[in-house]
Amino acid sequence: MRRSTRSIRLRLLGWALATVAAVGATAAFAAAPAAAYTCPGNPSPVWGCPAFGAWKADGIFNWRPSVTVIGDSLIQGLRSDLANQLTSTQMFWGHTFGVGGSSFFHWNNGLDGKETGGWIGEHDPKHSVLALGTNDAAKLGTGAVTRREVTDQIAWAMERAWQETQRCVIVIGPSRHNASPTMAQYVRGEMAFYVWTRFGSKPAGHRFVWFDWDAHSAAHPEWFLGPNDPHMTTAGKQAYRDAITYVAAATDVNGC
Repeated sequence: MRRSTRSIRLRLLGWALATVAAVGATAAFAAAPAAAYTCPGNPSPVWGCPAFGAWKADGIFNWRPSVTVIGDSLIQGLRSDLANQLTSTQMFWGHTFGVGGSSFFHWNNGLDGKETGGWIGEHDPKHSVLALGTNDAAKLGTGAVTRREVTDQIAWAMERAWQETQRCVIVIGPSRHNASPTMAQYVRGEMAFYVWTRFGSKPAGHRFVWFDWDAHSAAHPEWFLGPNDPHMTTAGKQAYRDAITYVAAATDVNGC
């Protein structure tokens, strides 16, 4: 039985290894101060607060190191499935937390009294996954926020995730399916840029990993509800859940 389970896991890891990438560089990057963004209680006039309820799921307890996933409505929509699948790999104790209508910016505001690092630090995970999307890209188009504000918020959230994660921070590059595709691409680019520029400045074994969900899903329009809608069909949800699970497993084996 043990041999069979190991064989299955190795086959899954073979797929994952082909999809994980982390690119190194050494450029400096400014971080935004947290004090400027508070929510709830005193919501920022710039970002506001998440508009929809949260979903928190813990996989069935086991002794293994934990993986914490912070996400938007796509993670929220998976309910307990992702946490349980992470746990069923026999490598992790999975924890997921998703909020509809949220993005990096909202998490920096301090949902339920915790910001990105606070929610990750609750479980002191071996690895964390940032599966945050482009919900607020439309704000760029209206002029409600500046590109610099977007960049600073992404940097601040990623750095907090890194501070509270023991080993690797896996950043899921969101799809370009969005009602504001040009602005969504800018947000995507800033996420990737931070991963690339910070990779070389972090110690080996405690770094960022980039997984491009957009590239992985590009040949599968049937995974999405529409060309400008990041939300997914049943098949898409399963593919997204599997991708995150496999990438977490591959990262655990290969490090960062």
